[in-house]
Amino acid sequence: MSQTIQRFVALDIHTSYVVVGAVDTRQEVVLHPRRVSLIRLDGWAKKHLKPTDAVVLEATSTFTICSSRWRLVWWWPIHI
Repeated sequence: MSQTIQRFVALDIHTSYVVVGAVDTRQEVVLHPRRVSLIRLDGWAKKHLKPTDAVVLEATSTFTICSSRWRLVWWWPIHI
C-alpha cells in the first residue's frame, strides 16, 4: 500500500553542502531552510526524512558531476 505524501522536501545541492527545507500539503513551512554539510547529510536524512516525504533535488551547472556526487543521488532512495 502506498502512503500519502505529507511533506515536500527540497534539497539544493552545492559543492560542499546542501540547502534543505520543507513544506506540508498546505504549503506551510515545516522545515526552515538551512545548510547541511555533505559530510553530515547522511545523519540529517536519517533523522529528518520520512517515508511519506516527496523529495526534489536541484543542482545548478556549478555542481560538478563526479563519482562521489553520483553516489549522493543514488543514496536517497535508501533514506526515503
